[in-house]
Amino acid sequence: MRRITTIIAAFVMVLIATAGPASAHADLRSTTPASGAVLKEPPSQVTMTFTERVEITASSVQVFDADGTRADGGGRAHHAAGRPAVVVLDLADGLARGGYVVTWRVVSTDAHPIHGAFTFTVGTSAADVDGLARRLVDTGGTDAEVGFNYGVARALTFGGFLVLVGALAFGLLVGGAASVRRAQVAGAAACAVGTLAALPLHALAGAGLGLGRIGDAPVRSALLDGRYGQAAMVRLALLAVAAVLVALPVAVRRVPALVAGVLGAGLAGTFAVSGHAVTGRWVVLALVVDVVHLVAAAVWVGGLVALVVHVADVVDDEQRRAAAARFSRVAAVAVTIVVVTGTIQSFRQVGEIDALTSTRYGHLLAVKVAIVTAMLVAAFWSRRWARAASDRSIPRSLAIETVGAVLVVAVTAALMNAPPGRTALAKPFAGELTMTRALVDVTIEPARAGLNDVHVYLLTPEGQVRDAPEVTARLSLASDGIGPLTVPLRRAAPGHFSAYGLSVPLAGRWALDVTVRFTDVDQETKRTFVTFR
Repeated sequence: MRRITTIIAAFVMVLIATAGPASAHADLRSTTPASGAVLKEPPSQVTMTFTERVEITASSVQVFDADGTRADGGGRAHHAAGRPAVVVLDLADGLARGGYVVTWRVVSTDAHPIHGAFTFTVGTSAADVDGLARRLVDTGGTDAEVGFNYGVARALTFGGFLVLVGALAFGLLVGGAASVRRAQVAGAAACAVGTLAALPLHALAGAGLGLGRIGDAPVRSALLDGRYGQAAMVRLALLAVAAVLVALPVAVRRVPALVAGVLGAGLAGTFAVSGHAVTGRWVVLALVVDVVHLVAAAVWVGGLVALVVHVADVVDDEQRRAAAARFSRVAAVAVTIVVVTGTIQSFRQVGEIDALTSTRYGHLLAVKVAIVTAMLVAAFWSRRWARAASDRSIPRSLAIETVGAVLVVAVTAALMNAPPGRTALAKPFAGELTMTRALVDVTIEPARAGLNDVHVYLLTPEGQVRDAPEVTARLSLASDGIGPLTVPLRRAAPGHFSAYGLSVPLAGRWALDVTVRFTDVDQETKRTFVTFR
């Protein structure tokens, strides 16, 4: 048992520690001023349009000058009237001539914080603020300590939900008294503690602050205003109802099926409405499927925990065998539902093979499928034991199934914090070319067939800006005999060349050749490949 506990703890810690900052479905579609724009007159406001609604705080958008000093006059970010996908920051004071960096940090509909930055220049094209923008983005992510604790809290919340709902279903469909009640109490307590811990941690992650800033105004305002906080409060209310039901006298503790079903579906719904189901395609179907999937998983996984506790407490071999046989039939139905709904979810979130093999979400999903498959094999042998065993010992297959259930909880918590495969695969292209005299950073947004923005940054090996007289680039798609297409790069700032509205006619793996002319007699060309979706 000590070895099993050590393995589980190590596995969970690795998943949480490597989770990294989550990103989500929302993407920045456009900005005013446009990224890299050179303006004759200072703008009166900054506007950002996202692909879906986002949640913000007053400090979600900030403007810095080339020295890194706030230049927005302390303005408060707000949504455009009736447009929750559009964020506006009014600039009270006129901006002086020079370069500026706009940093932004918002929370996507599925409760994941995302952040970024863009630049513009007033009155001149000679301002160098790209290095500052990169530094601000690099330091604007989720604090590592906050991210780790948030992952632990979410795992505890989700695990407690599974045990509570599964133990309630076990008591209703199989039986058991004091032993099952202990599982119910433990599940409700774990879910409540995890939810209470995750609330401020989620607010800190959304604001990009560390644990020491938990009392700051952005954190306090984000606690209950967003979808995540509201779902958490509903969950706590439902857990209070569950606590009352569990505390009833033994004679009436057998919760009616309707009450248990509503309670389980309600708790599952609090996860669904603050997760991946509310974004992307087929939202209504996704919400229904997610709730059914979570309830079925709880009946199987949480019921398995209740079975282990119950079998260990029952003295009579016949009662123990009968309880295991009844649960086996219930679990068979639950597993079928889990597999069907999980397949639907996977198709919606992954969509294509590349997303399964080349994204963190796809890798985690593959691990989860492998663990569930092992659990199904173990469940087959556990069912045979339930029919024929005559001793009170718990078979190795049931122990394997239980360990697998705990690991599935850990992987699921990590999946909830990872960008869906379809979204991760559609992220803008970012690559680096190493030349003899410079490092060349290339970004292409959104890296899809159609119109794209291209940015090329020249750096020294130490990461400082490295200018050059000219940078040219060409795209070609050899598989279809297209190209080379000239990328119309123009100087935006020292060491920064950009092209806006580049038309890429077809999806595919395009070759990108970048040539940097350092002097009249010295130039270098490097090639990379860009996949346009």
